[in-house]
Amino acid sequence: MVTGFPNLVAARSARGASYHRLWLNSAPVQVQRFRAADYTYAARFVLRLAEGVERGDAIARHRARRDYIEILRREEIAGTLANLALLESYGRRHRRAQRQAERAASISPADAAIQNNRGVVLALSGQLEAALSVFDCAASLVLDRDPATAFNRAKVAALLGTADRVARLESYLELDASSGWSCEARRLLGESPTRESLTRVPAPEVRPGIALGTGLEQTIARLGPSRDQVQRHDLLVLQYLQHGLRLVFERHRGAILIELFAAQAGELHGVRVGDRVTAIGDRWGPPSERGSEHVVYWTGRWGIGVEYGGRDGTIEALSLESAG
Repeated sequence: MVTGFPNLVAARSARGASYHRLWLNSAPVQVQRFRAADYTYAARFVLRLAEGVERGDAIARHRARRDYIEILRREEIAGTLANLALLESYGRRHRRAQRQAERAASISPADAAIQNNRGVVLALSGQLEAALSVFDCAASLVLDRDPATAFNRAKVAALLGTADRVARLESYLELDASSGWSCEARRLLGESPTRESLTRVPAPEVRPGIALGTGLEQTIARLGPSRDQVQRHDLLVLQYLQHGLRLVFERHRGAILIELFAAQAGELHGVRVGDRVTAIGDRWGPPSERGSEHVVYWTGRWGIGVEYGGRDGTIEALSLESAG
């Protein structure tokens, strides 16, 4: 649509928003830090490699930003300004982001989502007291409690050490008890999982000699040459159907992503493809993020994504990925 009608703002806006969601879906809670309105982290841990090997996170953010800038050259839209401000904040262009967020809020002062995102921009730049005031304003504009605004108000209160911080965090957990954002709220309350925490253990070997950081030559020595591989820029994808493995290598870092898509691929901390997903919580504790057909465990240095389906919740794929 955008290719055929390059001046159609609605089409470009839809594409930009899709890229924006793609980036947020690939960025863990620990990276986002505060909740943007209208977007939630609720997609697969590892995005399928577009065009062979592209990683969704940074590429999607760049493309969303490009579309938003092009839209604003044609028409000043409050929502587009607010979205662009968020992306500029994550790119550490804080002054520019704040100008855009304030302009969006001046165009639509009664829009709770735009006010919430203005607060996120302030919080990401370290202006916590100003952010709290804006989040309070956003909360006053909605009849029911909004999870994004409720989380942001609670987190800023915790960071500032206000007297009501515990009450705000507990109030947020009444809205959301199972997502990665709720895990962050519990962390701010000082709670910790009673089960084994993956943050205390190193990233596992998928099989002897195959792990995150393993070099290409060592991998080929262990598994043999791959008959199915794709090279694009600095990334190389090797697929071993007979082993149920797919690996992505970066030139100077070795393996950055290992996907297990069959039982013969082996196990990650006692879990393998074909197991019931209900066994994961008992073994690993609460996840960092939970979606309709996936859960994510993220340590900040590496993480495991679990995709499952079917009536019995059978695990269909396990993905081990290193931090960027």
